[in-house]
Amino acid sequence: MEISMITVSDSALRVYACQPSIQHFVKRIKQITGARNAVIQNLIQAFGEGAVLERLRTTDVFSLQQLGFTEKQAQRLIAAVDLGQRVTNAYSLRRQDKVQLADDAATILRPLIGFAPVEHFVLVSLNIKHEVLGVDTIAVGSMKECLIDPRVLLRTLIGYGATACFVGHNHPSGSLEASPEDIALTRSLMKVTELVDIALLDHIIVTQESFTSLRESTQGIWT
Repeated sequence: MEISMITVSDSALRVYACQPSIQHFVKRIKQITGARNAVIQNLIQAFGEGAVLERLRTTDVFSLQQLGFTEKQAQRLIAAVDLGQRVTNAYSLRRQDKVQLADDAATILRPLIGFAPVEHFVLVSLNIKHEVLGVDTIAVGSMKECLIDPRVLLRTLIGYGATACFVGHNHPSGSLEASPEDIALTRSLMKVTELVDIALLDHIIVTQESFTSLRESTQGIWT
């Protein structure tokens, strides 16, 4: 598994277990946007039938326009996905509103991304009391890799006024072993968050069955 950070130069609960049929999905997008079926099929083909909802969380208006959506249609679709993300976050936060340990972070992350067939990188933003301010998908990748833009992560943290955070991603393979890329990314993100006085408390790897904490399992990152 490779998970890496894009240089600066450059979640629905168990969404796949409850994702509606593709026909229903097409119908809903058409109701929201008014787009033609052919345009929606372009979206499904470009993003992958099993990952459309997740990829929509990190796409933009321009990318959707390239698939045939008008600007207004793209804006409506992105707004609908954002609303769904906020509802999902609110549901998650009602169940777990304080994160002190890796176990707490995993309680939030595993239902969100543990069952996903492609990699998701998620940020859990915390205030000074370690109360959860937000749970946000920062990037969606493939089965083997996920590219992280530090600007998105920092923008999200600063937007919440966060003082600490956990990050986490899933391994669709089921492996809990941190790759060299996972470790390198963690070191890089620690340097980035330190620049704005935000503590990166841990990096959690989750699967359907379990999780691992890089802080607990990997020496030399946190000293």
